[in-house]
Amino acid sequence: MKFSLIFIFLTISIGGVFANDIYLQKAGWEKQNDGWMDPETGIIWGPETGKMSWGEAKSHCQSLKLGGKNNWRLPTVDELQRSVCKVTGYMTRTACPKPRDHQKDLWLLNSEKGNTYWAADLIPGDPYNAYYFAFDVEGQQIITSKGDKSKLRCVTLGTKAAMVQEKKVVAEEVATTKAEHTFYIAPFIGVGAFFTNELAVDNSVYFNGEIRAGYKVYDNLMLQASADTGLNAKEFSYPVITTIAIGPEYFFIPERLSAFVDLGLGLITTNTNFYSSGTGVRQTSAAFAWRAGATLATIKWGESGQYNMPISAAYTGYKSRNMLCHTVLLSIGFMYFN
Repeated sequence: MKFSLIFIFLTISIGGVFANDIYLQKAGWEKQNDGWMDPETGIIWGPETGKMSWGEAKSHCQSLKLGGKNNWRLPTVDELQRSVCKVTGYMTRTACPKPRDHQKDLWLLNSEKGNTYWAADLIPGDPYNAYYFAFDVEGQQIITSKGDKSKLRCVTLGTKAAMVQEKKVVAEEVATTKAEHTFYIAPFIGVGAFFTNELAVDNSVYFNGEIRAGYKVYDNLMLQASADTGLNAKEFSYPVITTIAIGPEYFFIPERLSAFVDLGLGLITTNTNFYSSGTGVRQTSAAFAWRAGATLATIKWGESGQYNMPISAAYTGYKSRNMLCHTVLLSIGFMYFN
């Protein structure tokens, strides 16, 4: 009778393990190095162990030789979170905001409700406490004493995880480079109006072409430089104004909505009409220029939205020795934003 009970118990246990294996395989998990590789992260999770302290758990993983690999370790907080959650970084004693599909959850197969599992992370500035996880509430992370007892699963990187990690490193490097060297360049064409206090020079509809560039100097603040030239849009003649300006540009919505203020120098060429004689005199003079405006990116495209079609509204003032001029423009352009 005793041997029969032992046989039945072993049969049920082996059958349960076998059923779990089939379940995990159907859910996409891959048996690798005597552990199970998560199909979404590529992390290989080793077998569950009994309860031990944090120090014992760390030593156990470091000395573990399983499936021909000896680089097993305790999982990080992020890896534990990612094993049951679609996001990481949620706070201590907070349940996962976006749980993963539990048909792919290794933890629900072999773990009892209320079990806790060690994480490798220590509490910054605290030599006595570490993190563990309780998976009955979608991966709640908790701070506890390193002397407490918890279960654990050692981890190592599978082939997929190495690729995922490499892509993550590359993506972080690209993001860092972009954050350090963010710039844009944009050509514009616009139409508006030209006004002046010079009675001998006519006010007119005004046509303008501009090239504008910006370089990030701090958070949403960029240093902008521009060069533009414009002329009378009615007859494509005088006045002709060419300006070079530089100043700050602040993005209220990154890569979308900005306002700028510039200062610069310009050349104004006019054809001054003397009505008493009916003759005209062409004059060119240097001017101090200032301008203010706003830019809105309307349509964005590209893999990272690096291309867009901006619309810009700007006012520019010009002051030469004997002349005060103004232009008001509405422009449309093409922008590349790295």
